[in-house]
Amino acid sequence: MHATLAASAPATEATDSSPRVLAARQAAHAELAEHARPFVDPAAPHVSLLPMWHGLPRPAVESVLRTGFANLATTDVGFFGKGLYSAWEADYAHRVYATRNGERPGALLLTWTACFSAYPVLASDAPRLRGKGNLENYDAHWVPVRPRDGSNPTELNFDACEPGEPARYHELVLFEAASMLPRYMVDLVPLPDTFPASESTLAAAATATAAATATAT
Repeated sequence: MHATLAASAPATEATDSSPRVLAARQAAHAELAEHARPFVDPAAPHVSLLPMWHGLPRPAVESVLRTGFANLATTDVGFFGKGLYSAWEADYAHRVYATRNGERPGALLLTWTACFSAYPVLASDAPRLRGKGNLENYDAHWVPVRPRDGSNPTELNFDACEPGEPARYHELVLFEAASMLPRYMVDLVPLPDTFPASESTLAAAATATAAATATAT
């Protein structure tokens, strides 16, 4: 994360090394490093520690808290790699991962994650990552994403961004259960019709929770 992309990304035939693509990957690396900066451990300064949101259906919570995360992609085959998915933004984790087969409510786990060398994923990478493990010697995939249909406010399908395209959300894919440690659980319950839930409300609450967690730890 803290090394330059050129130093940490070995060249492969499948990697587009055009200046535009390299710039996009470097920008994604810089964004990840900025997110991790407040949580740097002086004993391991090159490890990126991030408080991320892991969404899951309520029945799965007890299993995760008891035995930890299984290295399985339960939502699909693993669009950006077959691993453990979490999101920087709480509303994204809730919308995309906290519901299974229309079940509600789900739950969010505020989870500490650790990675050393994350691969910044762009749209052109998706075909070679789908259903696969970690790419080369990277221990994580960092994925800036945008909605497939930007005009649909309830869109649940998200794709990796093209170079230069602004990200709506960010996903982190890890490949070892030991890289994720659940810290807090947020149990989601339906609100009365007189006070409907909104993404902005959930996002504000998640931001406040994350800030409190950072202070407490």
